[in-house]
Amino acid sequence: VNGVLTLSFPNERRLNAADLTYLAALADVCAQALARAQALESVTRVSNRFAFLAEASRQLAVSLNYEETLQAVAELAVPQLADWCGIDLLERDEIRAVALAHVDPRKSAFARNYRAMYPEPPDSGAGVSRVITSGESLLVSGITDDMLVARARDERELAMLRELGMSAVLIVPLRAGGRVVGALSMIRSNPARPFTAGDVTLAKDLGGQAGTSLETA
Repeated sequence: VNGVLTLSFPNERRLNAADLTYLAALADVCAQALARAQALESVTRVSNRFAFLAEASRQLAVSLNYEETLQAVAELAVPQLADWCGIDLLERDEIRAVALAHVDPRKSAFARNYRAMYPEPPDSGAGVSRVITSGESLLVSGITDDMLVARARDERELAMLRELGMSAVLIVPLRAGGRVVGALSMIRSNPARPFTAGDVTLAKDLGGQAGTSLETA
């Protein structure tokens, strides 16, 4: 059962058997129309997903310069998957930001400046560090100001976090050669656009492709 069909009448009315048969048939027609619409939507989502991953695969094959490749991946993820996307790699026990794209070009430089000023500590146990250490994806929905206050290392970082505007964060690991070498972070700024289960699956697939490309490079 996906729902109910409700009718109201301005005056008292007794429904006979024929009325009930008609209403049951009308409900069946509505249910069939809904099922067809849902099936079409599902097919469209799957088709769009394959098209996205095919384009990602093409971008990843363009160059063996891994930083250029990862920047192309970040730009591909925006705005379809996120309002801004960042990619970090673990190098010599340090987490280094290597790619970033923002849906608002004016905020790209601001986001890059933030990541340069406040690099992710490899032992923070949160965010990118947590994903790289655990190898497990992380989804944080409904980001509140209290969360930003708890994360900020000083007042300046808190102000920058607020300026960036984050409503949800999804981070997936990048694996190369059987080990986690980095993480792909996707951030949305619109609370009305939360990450779905399909978004998480697509992000993991994209992270897997990017990791394989890193291994090749």
